Amino acid sequence: MDPKPVIVPNKTLRIRDTLELKIVEAYAMPSSTYVPNDSHCFVVSIDRKDCWRNYGRCWDDKGEKIKIAENNSYWQWLIDFCPSLNYQKCGINFGINGVCHTFANRELLIGENSANVKEAMKNHVCVSIFGKYGFGLSQLKQLLKDSFDRTIKLVEMDESLLPKVLNRVDDFLDDEVEAWYKVFLEYVAMTSIILDNPKTKKALQKMIMELVENREAFYIKFLNGDYSEQQFKEIIKNLLQEKGINFLNTIKSYDLIDDVELVNYIKHYNMYLLLVFKAIEAQERSILITGSLNEELLKKD
Repeated sequence: MDPKPVIVPNKTLRIRDTLELKIVEAYAMPSSTYVPNDSHCFVVSIDRKDCWRNYGRCWDDKGEKIKIAENNSYWQWLIDFCPSLNYQKCGINFGINGVCHTFANRELLIGENSANVKEAMKNHVCVSIFGKYGFGLSQLKQLLKDSFDRTIKLVEMDESLLPKVLNRVDDFLDDEVEAWYKVFLEYVAMTSIILDNPKTKKALQKMIMELVENREAFYIKFLNGDYSEQQFKEIIKNLLQEKGINFLNTIKSYDLIDDVELVNYIKHYNMYLLLVFKAIEAQERSILITGSLNEELLKKD
């Protein structure tokens, strides 16, 4: 008598997709904020099917567009981390921990190369206020990790890609030093002779590291509900004022500037902060009223 056949359950094995590499490009467009010669940054896929508007104009809108960066993105991971129609998913809350330039830097993170929007007009202004990748670097790393874990279940990816991208989040100091250098040169009217002094460079790096440490700690408290949005904004304004003035006093202690210059530099620095926060507040109002960065509203009180 023949043995009974063995019935094997019908199991469908899921074959993971192949990781797609797709170029994404970052563009800057002239913008009419209170900061003269400002720019709006957006990111668009090479096939123009996906555009990260970052609350403003994008590829299909009229106006001059200047290409400033590109990256060969790990596509499925990128669109999980930051879908073009839900770019807020990358962890930026406009005006709280970043602006359009910050969005764009996060959108350029996931790819073969290290890319950012430092060539955009007035990017140094954005970086001086919010940093290269915005407030919440530990949160950003967790968002990237969670997104990677979701994506690798569906897509064949080398596990080494995650630390490669996470390391970029910590690679901010040189770009932030460069941004602050430009701010003190352009808006505070310090000379390159002073700024290029080794003591000044060391003091500037120290200021930025302290600023990053403090703003990250305050942002975590904000996320935990310790501060309202308005309270958090005031804390950041005061922190920037304090660190900038401390830096200028340090330069004075090195006898690189005199008392008159110190008073003048502090005056210019405070005016700079007032100008930038006025621009940010106008952008926030525009988003609140229209849902986007409406150019006609960006210079209205």
